[in-house]
Amino acid sequence: MGRGERLDGGMNVLDFVRLVRMLEVSQPRLINAGADEEYRLGASELLVLGEFLPEPRQTVNEIARLTGIARSNVSRLIANLHRDGWLDTGPTPLDGRVTVISVTECRESQVRERLRAPVETCLRSWVADLGDAKSRELRRGLRELLTILPPADTQFF
Repeated sequence: MGRGERLDGGMNVLDFVRLVRMLEVSQPRLINAGADEEYRLGASELLVLGEFLPEPRQTVNEIARLTGIARSNVSRLIANLHRDGWLDTGPTPLDGRVTVISVTECRESQVRERLRAPVETCLRSWVADLGDAKSRELRRGLRELLTILPPADTQFF
């Protein structure tokens, strides 16, 4: 069987792995489109920052659970994002014993802009030959796939 070839006409595992890899390789370009060098982020950094926007968070465990990123990596990411001015830390207003982490005011609009950025720019180069209808169908399929995927904290093994 060759590339994309299956007896039932579906996608084989090798093609699925290739697709996932292509998406991974495209992440930096998508995440950092138009960003100055000093404001570039990785996918894990953007995931972590995205979890602080709805509301400040209190624990590394909570962020690890929400993003599916290992706790030790979340600690490192938070420390680096704090160092680089993306995150603020401070005591809770109620009793001051727990540290609350939030996106800095000066970077909040940049984070929101990146989280809301449409993926069409990145996808356009992949689907240029498909035409508008097929391109829309592909985007709808990707959105649908996202809705059926299990949460990041799902344990498979």
